Amino acid sequence: MKTKTLLGLILLPLLLACEAPFQMRESGLGTFSITVGSGSGGSGRTALPWPTGTAQIENLVHTVRITDRQGNRLLERKNARDGDTVSFSVPPGQYTIIVEAYEKGDPAEELAAEGSVDVQIKSGKNGPFSVKMYPPGGGDGSEYYPFLVKSLTDLQNVGRGGAPGIDPKYDEWGLNKYYRQTANIDLSGVPNWDPIGPSSSSAFTGSYNGNGYTIFNLTINDSGVNVKGLFGSVGGGPSLGVKIVKNVRLVNVNILGNDNVGGVVGTNTSGTVQNCSVAGNISGGNNVGGVVGNNEYPGTLKNCSATGEVKGGSTVGGVVGKITGGTVGNCYSIGDVTGTGNQVGGVAGENYGKVTNCYATGKVIGYESVGGVVGLHDMDTVSNCYSTGTVSAVTNKVGGVVGHITGGTVENCYSTGDVTGTGNQVGGVVGDNSGTVTNCYATGKVKGSENVGGVVGVQNMGTVSYCVALNPDVIRTNAIGTAYIGRIIGRYYSGSMSNNFAREGMAVDHGIVGPPYLLNPGVGTEDGANVTASTNANDSNGGWNNQSFWGTTMGFGVDWDMANGQLPRLKNMPGRAQNPAVK
Repeated sequence: MKTKTLLGLILLPLLLACEAPFQMRESGLGTFSITVGSGSGGSGRTALPWPTGTAQIENLVHTVRITDRQGNRLLERKNARDGDTVSFSVPPGQYTIIVEAYEKGDPAEELAAEGSVDVQIKSGKNGPFSVKMYPPGGGDGSEYYPFLVKSLTDLQNVGRGGAPGIDPKYDEWGLNKYYRQTANIDLSGVPNWDPIGPSSSSAFTGSYNGNGYTIFNLTINDSGVNVKGLFGSVGGGPSLGVKIVKNVRLVNVNILGNDNVGGVVGTNTSGTVQNCSVAGNISGGNNVGGVVGNNEYPGTLKNCSATGEVKGGSTVGGVVGKITGGTVGNCYSIGDVTGTGNQVGGVAGENYGKVTNCYATGKVIGYESVGGVVGLHDMDTVSNCYSTGTVSAVTNKVGGVVGHITGGTVENCYSTGDVTGTGNQVGGVVGDNSGTVTNCYATGKVKGSENVGGVVGVQNMGTVSYCVALNPDVIRTNAIGTAYIGRIIGRYYSGSMSNNFAREGMAVDHGIVGPPYLLNPGVGTEDGANVTASTNANDSNGGWNNQSFWGTTMGFGVDWDMANGQLPRLKNMPGRAQNPAVK
């Protein structure tokens, strides 16, 4: 191998490409070309140094790969020799350019150098872009030249730089550095994973980019230990580092911990967790979530998903157990969520922040304050969310979307699963409401002991407006006392009810021997005004199969996709297609 001390570089000059390698999403392709090779600058190239003292290898053969920001591979060119130029055409957007250099041109041979750069491609000509090349595992841990994680040993040393007995090559791998995964990694040989950033006092404050690669067989078995996940604690304060974990894919996960347990992160304090997915089972005590256990203000969780079972005590959610502040958006859970205690939700168990554009499809089971999306909600907003699974509580306060609202707003949401509580405060959308519920609907059966409503079980204060109950049945099983049941609201204490509609012909069983339940239809009553599939007795715009009923009469706005012959569907939702229907 011939070597000499030179500067390593890859330059992406401003040239035209000649093909459209995959389907265009927008008009006007972005074009750029990549010139690869070793050299010291000149001839229009931009020279960037390798780490000091590194001998550069000449006459390498390169592979150039284009991915999206989630790490999905879109284009690849192999066997580019020193000085060769390869051209690309892509739709405008954000991409990552990855360059790998091999001594003999075969990926099975030794990798000599690698590098990457994130770029924004616009219509027309783009560039030049420069990629700094490092020996495998190189980089300096900075934003543009992160440490590269390609093996189990590398992953085990993320954030552990300077620890006693550590391999000197990892001395600089601190908790505040940048990392990028470059290969799939199998953890099957690790029976009990030690989280990166194990506690709030040793939190991860850097950036980890999983780059779309997969981590298989993550296992944690610490039933008495808090703060468990691939990462234990991320963040630690608004001024500490960048605090980002992104593009992580976990498959065949089995985690057992105590409190603050999640597939990706146990506790997220003021950090960002984005574009992550978890497939597997998560179990713990309190604050247990499929992706994050506890999300603290002003932490952000976005574009994440969990597939599998999530089990715990109290404050258990399919995506996140507890949101003590911050934002959760564009996330979903596919799998059953079970809590033996209170505050259990398909997406979040307990929420004091903002949840938007999220959904859950599995069964949700808990003791009290149980919701298809959120168990307990206070202070902020749950918006543009839905649930399709059955929701049940051992006792009280269970709803198709939210079990218990102590404050805040639930808007632009729907539920299609059956809702059951053996106790009180049972509603198709919300079980117990002391906030605002607007532009929501439910289609599942609702059944409880008493205080049972097609939309809301109990209205303590606040507002229920512009909501529709399309439930086939609303059933009260307690045959003693007053029949606290209604097509819209089971029991009304105070606040306001306005412009609400309910399915004409809904079976309302008040559980008392004697005459049938006496309806009191009206847009401002507990039973709401009548609406049918094709006609609305109180409005000339038609019934629930008519787009104008939802858009004009109910005021469902730009967040909804509305068409004749179908129920409204939420726009811009992640994952699967929606198909709500009247039962």
